[in-house]
Amino acid sequence: MLSSLGSRLGLGSLCAALSLFCDNTSVSYHPALPPSYPLAVRNPYLSTWMPHDQVQSLPYSQPQFWAGQNLTWGVIVRVDGQAYSLMGVPDPDPRIRPAVIHTAEYTATHTIFTLSAGAVTFKLDFLSPVSPSNYLRQSLPFSKTFCRPVK
Repeated sequence: MLSSLGSRLGLGSLCAALSLFCDNTSVSYHPALPPSYPLAVRNPYLSTWMPHDQVQSLPYSQPQFWAGQNLTWGVIVRVDGQAYSLMGVPDPDPRIRPAVIHTAEYTATHTIFTLSAGAVTFKLDFLSPVSPSNYLRQSLPFSKTFCRPVK
């Protein structure tokens, strides 16, 4: 099928057609692939999520409010003079390269995305301090986000 498709469309079109048939993404999900990743959760009416179908394109994807509206949270880093989009930049300048996402994981209070931008690997760590029995955690701010290079 692909050889006849290539003869009708040409070599460039064959390569484009092959990219449609082959999924070359290598994002690993831990512990499983959820419907959405919690980024900042305080209560049902004050929460921000990243839909699972947008994680593979995280540098371009925008987080969503609980009711589905896009939020403009963007993360851009500069590595060796080159700007990279880590998250939330839907229409970047041509000089901004997308980072490569490797893992997406979550726990009861954290969502962690591991990305590489140039020679540096970053972890985006979203902390939602929700704990019904711990009043100190309940008094903390809405959420905290950490972006740190990994050695």
